[in-house]
Amino acid sequence: MALVQRLADHFGVSTAFLVGEDIDAPDADIELARMFRQAGKLSPGERAILDDMMQSLLKRRERT
Repeated sequence: MALVQRLADHFGVSTAFLVGEDIDAPDADIELARMFRQAGKLSPGERAILDDMMQSLLKRRERT
C-alpha cells in the first residue's frame, strides 16, 4: 500500500483513482456513483444488508 500511495503522490492523483475505485473519475459510471452516494445515507445495519444482497447477486452470477 505504501507503494500505491507513493505512486499516487508522484502522479498527483488519489489512491482510489489508481486502483479504479474513484467514483468522481471522468469515466466513472454515473448510475453506480449515484447508488454509492445513496448508500452513504444508510445506517450501518442497512449497509450490511445491502452488502449481503450484493454478495448474493455476485455468487448467483458466478454459478450461471
